[in-house]
Formats: sequence, C-alpha cells, structure tokens
Amino acid sequence: MAIYRPTIIDYRPFYIQPDAESLALDTLEEWGLVTKTNPFYSLPDAKETYSNDWYDEDGLDEYNEQLHYKHVDIEVSFYLKTIGANRDLAIQELNARLEAFFSRIRKGEMKIYDAYTQIGRQKVRYKSFRKEEFKARDNWARIIFSVTFQVNDPLTKIIYRDYSLETYG
Repeated sequence: MAIYRPTIIDYRPFYIQPDAESLALDTLEEWGLVTKTNPFYSLPDAKETYSNDWYDEDGLDEYNEQLHYKHVDIEVSFYLKTIGANRDLAIQELNARLEAFFSRIRKGEMKIYDAYTQIGRQKVRYKSFRKEEFKARDNWARIIFSVTFQVNDPLTKIIYRDYSLETYG
C-alpha cells in the first residue's frame, strides 16, 4: 500500500501532541493526512462578566477586574489518498489510516500546532468529524474531511520545538 503525497511547495505541517509524554506528530508523516485548510483565530470572545444593574445608578456595575474567555472551535480540513493493488485494498488502507488517526485524537486532551499560521494551543479536544468528499476508483481511494477541535484554553500560546509542543510567551 502507498500513500499519495502531493507536491505542495512550502507545505507547512499540522502537529498533534496527544499527551505530555508523546512526541508531536506531523499529520502528513504519521497518517498521510495533508492539511487542506486551517482557519485559526486570533482573539477569543470574552465571557459575560458578573454585573448588577442598580435602579438608582447609571449604567452597569460590572466586576471585570479579570476577563475570562469562551472556548473556541477550530475546523481543520484534511486530504488523504491511498493507492493499492485494487480499489478494495486502497479503501482498506484509507480506513486503517483514518482509524489510527482517530484513535490518537479521541482519547482526551491534546496540544495542536499549525506551522503555516504558527498558532498552537493546549487543552484541545476532538469535537466532531464531517466528511466532505469520498471517491474510490481502480486502485485508489480518497477522502476529504474536516475535524473540529474545541480549544478550552484559547490564550496560552504553543510553539513547535524539537518534536515537542511547548508553551511560550
């Protein structure tokens, strides 16, 4: 079985570090998943602050010495193509790669880092899967799908350094 790796000039990997003890895994090298789109955010939305609207005072009496922030959902689109001796073997390989990927991301909290946008976050969990397209022909199978990750710590910055995702700043 083979993984089709398209030639993409200046391709920047997407990394997932499933737990503190493991290495950061490049989705292309580990599972053959090419990151197709990676719409990362810049600033999270603030949570509502505690406040009172006193009838005998103007405006709101807000307690906002320290703001807290809502979680952020990030949708990342992936492309995977496998080549086999025939269509059925290519589909089996594609399913095996998808299962290996999902077995790593569905276990709980992880860190992620996108080398293209240079944005990484911690306390991330798998939220959902959406199939965009699936095709299988003579000796190949291809799927395009999106994974939504929920970022529960939208402020802590993560960088990639020596096969590890680390906090900085």
